[in-house]
Amino acid sequence: MVNTIALNLRAGPGTEYVILERLNEYQELIFLAMTGNWVKVKVKSTNTIGFVHYKYVVVLND
Repeated sequence: MVNTIALNLRAGPGTEYVILERLNEYQELIFLAMTGNWVKVKVKSTNTIGFVHYKYVVVLND
């Protein structure tokens, strides 16, 4: 889940990669992998796959 007001979903693990989507606070994400400080995720509502920085997401166990 996104834990900040707005978050960029990027094409790769770094700020130099293009922004694919702008995510909103509390938006649900599916964890796919970890790459350094970046998390590869799938956006639940759009099925877009990209990367977000780990400190702006919270992992919830259902």
